[in-house]
Amino acid sequence: QTHLHTPATTTRTTTAIKTTTAIMVKARVGVRLKEAVTGGKSHNRSQDLDTLTTHYNDFRKKLSGLLAAVKNHYHAMQAINETRLQVADQIVALSKDTPVYQSAGQMPDSETNKAGVLSYASVQHSMSSKTQNYIDKYKQFVIDYVVEWDRVVATRVDRGLKNANLLRQELDHYQKKVEALRGSANQKLSKGKQLPADTQEKLSRNEAKLVQSKEQYNKFATDMCILLDEVTER
Repeated sequence: QTHLHTPATTTRTTTAIKTTTAIMVKARVGVRLKEAVTGGKSHNRSQDLDTLTTHYNDFRKKLSGLLAAVKNHYHAMQAINETRLQVADQIVALSKDTPVYQSAGQMPDSETNKAGVLSYASVQHSMSSKTQNYIDKYKQFVIDYVVEWDRVVATRVDRGLKNANLLRQELDHYQKKVEALRGSANQKLSKGKQLPADTQEKLSRNEAKLVQSKEQYNKFATDMCILLDEVTER
């Protein structure tokens, strides 16, 4: 978690996810409604993916806390730098036309005599300029970088998890459908009846779809596990 970047493996994983998503069919509304109403859990869920998703959500929560802290730090640095100048400017005003003006409030009147003026106020202004440069870099290379990294990764992962869930619902649909068709076929066969050709063809067709759906989900879930591992552990 110390390196906020997505390595080459993550890029390859994302390509695989996009490829799989392109051939994915829309999840069955019936399965989704049943899960929403009954709260039932699918037996096809990838336990590895669920575990890594939990780790990912925990990681993002901690990252959000860190980002809030560094933003507060940034604003505090800005405030300190601004008040530094305010104090220096008041020193200039207070010391003007007094014996301590040269050492306390004198400011260079041009670029040529900057080095020759070493009053308190001139030193504070010089330090403020350098400090602001560091503050700007802090925002660019820490805050802005983390914000962009989080946006890109969250978009990629959230889309992937959503598609994984759709593929799993599709798998659940075909599993339930094949189980129902097999149950009906077994009942007929147990009574000594022959299965009609169209029933056999329907069962075979859905069994093939079940195998394809399982392969697609397992492949996609594996790719998502790799992506989540890259994000949270590397």
